[in-house]
Amino acid sequence: MQQLNEELITQFCSNKVDLLNTNNNSKKIYAGKWCFLDKSFEDFENDEDKFLVIDNIWKEKEVFNYDFNFSSYLVDKYSSLLSNYLNKTNNVKKSDRYWNILLLPWLIHYIPSQLYRWRTVQQAFKIQRKLSFLKIKNFKKIIPNKTLDFVTMIREDDEFNYFCYYKIFNFLRSEKNFDITFIEKTGSKLEAANNNKKFPLILLSKLLEKFNYYLLKNNSIIFDFKLIKKNHHFEFCKSLNQFPQYIFNREINHTNLKNFKYDTNSRDESKISFNELSPNFSSDLDFVNFLNDTIQYDIPKCFIEGYEAIIKETKNIPLKPKIVLSGFNHFYNEVFKVWIAEYLSINNCKFFISSHGGNNHLKYSSCLQFESKIADKKLTYTIPRNKNDLQLSPLKFIGLKKISKQKTYLSYVASPNTHYPFKAYRTNFCELNNYNNIKTLEKNLNKKIFKKLIYLPSKFSIKMETLKIKDLLLSNYIEKSNSLHRFANKSNLIICTYPESAFLESVFLSPTIIIFDYNNYEFLDCGIDLKEKLTNCKILFNDTKLAAKHINDVWENPNIWWNSIEVKKTIQIFQEKFCNITEKPLSSWTDFLKMELNNLK
Repeated sequence: MQQLNEELITQFCSNKVDLLNTNNNSKKIYAGKWCFLDKSFEDFENDEDKFLVIDNIWKEKEVFNYDFNFSSYLVDKYSSLLSNYLNKTNNVKKSDRYWNILLLPWLIHYIPSQLYRWRTVQQAFKIQRKLSFLKIKNFKKIIPNKTLDFVTMIREDDEFNYFCYYKIFNFLRSEKNFDITFIEKTGSKLEAANNNKKFPLILLSKLLEKFNYYLLKNNSIIFDFKLIKKNHHFEFCKSLNQFPQYIFNREINHTNLKNFKYDTNSRDESKISFNELSPNFSSDLDFVNFLNDTIQYDIPKCFIEGYEAIIKETKNIPLKPKIVLSGFNHFYNEVFKVWIAEYLSINNCKFFISSHGGNNHLKYSSCLQFESKIADKKLTYTIPRNKNDLQLSPLKFIGLKKISKQKTYLSYVASPNTHYPFKAYRTNFCELNNYNNIKTLEKNLNKKIFKKLIYLPSKFSIKMETLKIKDLLLSNYIEKSNSLHRFANKSNLIICTYPESAFLESVFLSPTIIIFDYNNYEFLDCGIDLKEKLTNCKILFNDTKLAAKHINDVWENPNIWWNSIEVKKTIQIFQEKFCNITEKPLSSWTDFLKMELNNLK
């Protein structure tokens, strides 16, 4: 373990907030690379006499596996405690399932993200027994309004993350007597981010949604309109004898959910306490005590101060379905979540959730399998992993077609890259993996092939890496994120960098390879060593140089390799296990929903 000179180190820096409000000459431990987002990571090498940057806490597989299981355990424990707490706070009597529908999408992000930050502070105290931390006098408490506000802020907001670290240091100093000195200063303001979103014709959109509610009064099946592509929406509705539906648009539903006023007194009326830890996690009792001390004050305001306002919104929804199918709304649409929780509590209705992404086939699924805890059935791409799972073809892939035509591009599908860790996920935050891959490909690919490489960015990226890649690729950087569907059938070969939805879609459409560290993404155990099979077939690479050599070898006609017996067999096994696309996927869905509807009669 690295050690710093105890006489020199004075301050733990959580991020840019500390850097703007401190003496640059002081000795520091930095919480992570996100402290240097405005500069090149390569400019900073640990100098043990001056500063140290804490590496990715979850870089080691064993550490992550333990914390993943610990997070999952805590989510289960606190979901029950919070149900009782919110019943008392809101003066209601609702079931655990009711509150799980509302809270779990927040809790599966909250607990792992707090645990990661706790671990960085633990690591800092292993390096240095005495630390100082900035305490900004005029800093205002930041409490998210809604679940999505929390996820967005914990992922990328500097002030919010500073506040998370401040709470940890304050707890350790006041409750655990850690040797911490607070450096009190009046804070400098960060440049305000422009988060003002304009929703054109919002009034008209709300009126149209109300009209659609009226038309859907007699629909026995309500489903998330984003689950299926627009050109198949009417076909799907027709086959189910249901009126077309475009409801529960989150932006529209949330327009009346203003910034609720935080009420500390109402949150103080009862306390949350959990101390009987499993022996497997007994060494982390201090973290549990920290959660006991803070969690009730961190709950998004929509579940306490704004709860009645959302209940009021749901009173105007006249729907009376027998089946509700969600793909996205159960995550972040607070109006939908309260409506379905209320509706299920008093009606004989089935609540189904369809996986909308390709994370379910991973051993350590970042959603912590919360959907299986709230749905009657979870409809997945993959072989079942929970007792109420059912494998069906992905709705989002309906209509995908392999097009045999002139193919030009070498498409690079970028892996997501966020500022901060925000869920139980090992990669990828504040790294330059995509840039490093592109540089390696530039060096090792045939020049004519590299000129055909186009970069398809992720929705989540960090500015510094984006600028470096744009400087390198110029017009071959595609500005619009999530553009795979536009270029897949124009690609001679596709390079994926993470084994989720993009990879599942790519292997169906075009010759595809994937470059990633298998230790970061373990597949769900399906009785077959898919890692070995994919590696032997030269589909899976953990070395970009070897991937480049393979691309050079097959570029002239990748279909010879892709359609070879062993490769086709491996892809078929992979799809059967993790993305089963049947010949008539729409029919399998309509048959399933009609059968379930008949069972309710």
